Amino acid sequence: MLKGLSIAELIQNIISANDKSAIREFHQNRTIFQTKSGKQVLFTEYVESLRQKASTWASSCSPDIIDQAYNLTIDKFSRLPESNQSEQKQKQIDCRNYFKAFLDIFDKKLTEKPNITEIEKELVSAQIMQKLVTKHFYLSLKESMRNSNTSSRYDWEINGNKITLYFPRTITGSERRKWLEDNIENPDPNKPIEREKIQDIINQKLGQNYMLSLDDSMAYNIAIKQQLINEQISIEGLASTIADEKAQSIDKQRPAIQKLGKKQLKEMIICIFDDLSDGDYKDIEIVRKFNISKATLSRFAGSRWTENENNTIPDLWKNTAQVLSGNSIFIEVAKDAGVLPKINDILDNIKKGNTNAK
Repeated sequence: MLKGLSIAELIQNIISANDKSAIREFHQNRTIFQTKSGKQVLFTEYVESLRQKASTWASSCSPDIIDQAYNLTIDKFSRLPESNQSEQKQKQIDCRNYFKAFLDIFDKKLTEKPNITEIEKELVSAQIMQKLVTKHFYLSLKESMRNSNTSSRYDWEINGNKITLYFPRTITGSERRKWLEDNIENPDPNKPIEREKIQDIINQKLGQNYMLSLDDSMAYNIAIKQQLINEQISIEGLASTIADEKAQSIDKQRPAIQKLGKKQLKEMIICIFDDLSDGDYKDIEIVRKFNISKATLSRFAGSRWTENENNTIPDLWKNTAQVLSGNSIFIEVAKDAGVLPKINDILDNIKKGNTNAK
């Protein structure tokens, strides 16, 4: 009976009926996760692949911390609380909370696309679940590192601005400032990813077991900078970074884009990247949703700029290329995701001072 249920129906059984057989079905029979090679795998196999990746992109973490993150992620999507547990135990992990997060996102997607087929629903379900598991593996790493208690916060003041960083506890406050002044050249707190660049230098030189702090309202924004290169979470991080940069420089945008305001501009950019990563970017849909003209969108984020006479690069892609040019991780994200098929052409032309693609 369970085998005939969709992913969403199966998860609904887990939430509403505490159905352990449904949990077993999810873990033992649903190969809904996909590795970079395209292989469809089970949940535990996918989390294992994240553990293997973590040894590379979180190399400053000890193997014990990575193993703890692995176990914690498994528990988040498999453990049901016992009915007779004490008040203290009631604070333990309950997988229904994490599965409910999936349903909330899934229901929102269906509201946006009410006429999709059952097959499309399953594909959407798989994408959502993979993003969610990846996110929680990252958060589990954060929690494991925090529990290891090897780092502490330091606020570096630069020309009236502040950058929050983390150092090993063995280095005192006065030593931290001197270390930064000796090791960081021309810091600029106003750059979008300056803090992350500095933290990377600290991690590399001091072997710090620390993952960047997450803003609760923008969890995906920092995940990209933690090198989850091959996952959809990375695409959303890239989108958030670009959206923030564009919103901060809105006064430099074309008048029609300025009229959107910062909030709506950020929403539009994230929506564009989301559609691109899903392979479903249609200019006309963005035009309708954000009430802008076709010409305005074409100049800002047109999808067919390579077909126009001058091959003029739209503003968003030009700006994205400039951000990518300073960050090899972002470049890999764009290539792996197929977000910008001509990214190399754009970078080459910007380096040459051209505004048009070849």
